[in-house]
Amino acid sequence: MAVSSYNLDQAAHMLGVSRGALQKKLLQGGFPGRFLAPGAQGPELRLPAREVEKARGSVVEMAPRVEATIVEPAPAPSGLTSNDLEVLRDALLAIVREEREVFLGALRDWWGGRESELKFLREELAGLRRAAEAQHDVLERLERRAESRRPELAEVELGTVDVEGMLRELGELEVLIGGLELE
Repeated sequence: MAVSSYNLDQAAHMLGVSRGALQKKLLQGGFPGRFLAPGAQGPELRLPAREVEKARGSVVEMAPRVEATIVEPAPAPSGLTSNDLEVLRDALLAIVREEREVFLGALRDWWGGRESELKFLREELAGLRRAAEAQHDVLERLERRAESRRPELAEVELGTVDVEGMLRELGELEVLIGGLELE
């Protein structure tokens, strides 16, 4: 069965040119008998077989098909000398050192703030402990005095204050803050 027409890929293959070269020839008016016909993916441009075979037999001004090859470009010669590279390295190292010192300085400032906060908390806790111990001493004196006067009154009045519990809680706070020691 004779073929009556070719699509662009088939025609380019038969002519030994790229599809782009064939399209360029079409834009220049080549293959005047071309037409649109239904294809597998919709309408496609078709070239009459007799025109393709005629072009194949004669010299046609088309770019020959060139197989693409990948050529790695040669590395560009550098205008930098080894002395230039050393100067650049030293400059970069100086920048990195300076940035590190700025960062460490900010970290030291932050750490110093935390240390002063902890010192303040320790002082406050020590003051609370002294106040609680003073209250404990006062309550013990009141308890002894009350016991000597009215033993039943001492139980009623002092039973509502849990001084020992307060001292335990202060001790727990001291342990907690002591665990936050910065070293």
